Amino acid sequence: MKKLVFYISMVLVAIYVATSFFWTGAMARTEQCRGIRIAVRNDSMSIVSPRFIETEIKRLGFQADGKQFAAINAEQIEKAFGKQYYVEYAQCYRSNDNMMCLDIYPVKPVLRVFERSGASYYINRSGKRVPVSFNIFTDVPVAAGAFSRQYPPERLMPLLDYMRENPEIDNLVGAIEVADSQNVYIIPNIAGHVVNLGSLDNLPAKFGKLFRFYKEVLPVKGWNIYDTISLKWHNQIVAVKRKAVSRLWIQDENLGHEEMPDPLQDVSVYDSSDTLSGETKKKDVN
Repeated sequence: MKKLVFYISMVLVAIYVATSFFWTGAMARTEQCRGIRIAVRNDSMSIVSPRFIETEIKRLGFQADGKQFAAINAEQIEKAFGKQYYVEYAQCYRSNDNMMCLDIYPVKPVLRVFERSGASYYINRSGKRVPVSFNIFTDVPVAAGAFSRQYPPERLMPLLDYMRENPEIDNLVGAIEVADSQNVYIIPNIAGHVVNLGSLDNLPAKFGKLFRFYKEVLPVKGWNIYDTISLKWHNQIVAVKRKAVSRLWIQDENLGHEEMPDPLQDVSVYDSSDTLSGETKKKDVN
């Protein structure tokens, strides 16, 4: 008998809780919104203001003040603002005082892009384009070249991340130029040459080769003798002499992707009269 009373009591409590929850939710949905509270988060560049967001709410056709919460689609508001070029992402939710809160996280440009067509814009990490006319003034890397649907600017993110993680690389790179996916160039702040990274694979090994080249070869050969330094080939550096077809070929059969031999005597250095067609015979591991 006691067990029966206990089970009946538990069922009644469960029914009460479910009914209360349903009734509370129904009442909450019929309550009216007192307005929208706007907050702009983490806007270090001050490119978006609450007043600007107010005008955008009207432009996008959202009206919350005086509406029942059941008639307000918070997810739709988030998606609409998330598509805007000035927004990284948005959060929309109801507060305890019956206000609809809209938190805007402004876009974070990571790259300035110059296309061969003449178009110029910023992008964030996901590739969202931000027009230059938006008056963003931020110190970000610059990239120019042949971008397409197959190779959009956001494909440069591995290089940008590596630059951010390594201040010495960030200080070295003055600009980035893209010929195609297998020929990505950096223009160093060291004047006189460009560096062909090939693809963006194995960046630690490639920059390791480059810095060793700077340390052990250029001080001997001269900083202005080479026009292009190519790091795209495994185990070697190919440097094209300025106004000449001969090139410096540095190769070490024991050179791996992750480390470089030391000292310089471990690397054979000789001038080659190869033309570009000769270079293409070497295996490109990238």
